[in-house]
Amino acid sequence: MIQTLRRYALGIGELNAEGNNMRKISFLSGVAVLVLIGVGAWIAVGTSSSTSALAASTIDPFAMMTSAKDLPTSHYVDYSLVFN
Repeated sequence: MIQTLRRYALGIGELNAEGNNMRKISFLSGVAVLVLIGVGAWIAVGTSSSTSALAASTIDPFAMMTSAKDLPTSHYVDYSLVFN
């Protein structure tokens, strides 16, 4: 009797086929909902932004590097030849 209860509690009894099917259906429906949310968010974000606004706000990294002034420098002390 106790072994039978343990098997049902662990999902390896006679109800396993129905439980597995229900588990698969709920997993696949959860995946479908997440995919639909992702596609909806992708479409919503894609329609709200224009490419002309993105093109006007370009960053020139070379100009940033050449015009940088008074940047902090790092100092390292070499202890590789210290013998005690």
